[in-house]
Amino acid sequence: GPAVQVLIQCSVAFSILAVGCVTAVVLWPVIVSRYFLPRWPSSAHPKVLMALLGAETVVFLWVVKVANCSPLVGAFLAGLSLSQLPALRASWADQVSTLMRWLVWVFVACSVGFTIPIRSISALEVLTRVIALCLVPVAKSVSPLFARPFN
Repeated sequence: GPAVQVLIQCSVAFSILAVGCVTAVVLWPVIVSRYFLPRWPSSAHPKVLMALLGAETVVFLWVVKVANCSPLVGAFLAGLSLSQLPALRASWADQVSTLMRWLVWVFVACSVGFTIPIRSISALEVLTRVIALCLVPVAKSVSPLFARPFN
């Protein structure tokens, strides 16, 4: 029945998580640092690790999709497995900081944008306020043209 199906799915998810965590923390960092990274020049290690993280994420997401588990489990395991390497932490901070700032802006814009009911924007009072708020940056951009030097 449905209860057995849920129990099987939870068992599979727990097994993937348990095996993935042990592999990620114990086995994978040793394999990467001893056998994979020495094949590349040390200057390329940050980019190699980021590419490996991307590839590993795709593989883990495929495994959890086949097992009918949450994609969050695959993303967690991919991050966990390479977070044990200090070189990846430094590379992550360097290469993702610009992207992270942009993603924060997108997140804030979407969270604000999706909470505004679209039908209320067509009301005249709301529309005049929107136009007034849009004119503020324009006025601020034009105002230096009229400024006099203070000497």
